Amino acid sequence: MVASPNPFTAETTIAFPLAPPPAGARATIADIAGRRIRDLTAELAAGPNGRVRWDGRDARGQRVGSGIYLLCIEAAGHETTSRLTVIR
Repeated sequence: MVASPNPFTAETTIAFPLAPPPAGARATIADIAGRRIRDLTAELAAGPNGRVRWDGRDARGQRVGSGIYLLCIEAAGHETTSRLTVIR
């Protein structure tokens, strides 16, 4: 999976190698401490082209601060984690 741009200020687009994503795939954003701050699963399921955008906001719609965040993907019995860097 590739996030572009990374680092980013406003939003990033994440492209997945499997398009469309397999049924039951999950995508979440966590802070560096591992706390889930946003669930992108609905966006992943709705995007048949294997891309999803993250606008740098948490589940409450608040912009997250500068730092490193973790994109966690669970699909077909595998889990992958990638780093995303937000610059404000």
